[in-house]
Amino acid sequence: MKKIQLTLLLLLPLLFSCKDKTTLKTKEKEEISSVDLNPSIKSIEKEDDKVVVSDTLAIKHYATQILHNEMYPSDNDETAACIHQLFKQPQKELDFYFNVFRVIVKKADGALAEGIGQEILQFFKLKPDYFIKKYSQFDTEEKNRFIGFMAFEFYYDSETAITTFFNTIRNSLTIKSDSAIEMITEMQNAVIKETTNMLDEHN
Repeated sequence: MKKIQLTLLLLLPLLFSCKDKTTLKTKEKEEISSVDLNPSIKSIEKEDDKVVVSDTLAIKHYATQILHNEMYPSDNDETAACIHQLFKQPQKELDFYFNVFRVIVKKADGALAEGIGQEILQFFKLKPDYFIKKYSQFDTEEKNRFIGFMAFEFYYDSETAITTFFNTIRNSLTIKSDSAIEMITEMQNAVIKETTNMLDEHN
């Protein structure tokens, strides 16, 4: 009996040692799994139901590559992160990321192109004065490109939905100048016309 007790006393430290090692390994695995393996996305915030990836050096680097035609925008997390910088508050680098966005709109195709119109409309609603100012400086080709993507978002809607959207833009202007109102009306008519053309082509 004493031999059995002695054996148990010798084995107990070993059992606790094994348990501690197993717990340590499990903890290490949990810590490793919690590490963000994508260096371009450091953290994610939520603002007004829009997922916004926090600005990092990696995102800025990727955006710069897009701007300099060193990287082609595509339907991936990195391009989405660049677009979402437009919706961050405060917007310290709005001009930079809007220029990147213009390149993305220009080169968008496939799955990326399908969601670009919604991004344009959302940003237009967020920063109407800024968007109108920038849009007024576009050449005809770029204006038509933006109008086309916006019109695509209204493809299944009536003309009333388009009018309602642009009325919302008018009412949300900080500076309701005649030139701004005229630009909004021009855009509204262009979107209605483009939507009609899309429907006619489909029919």
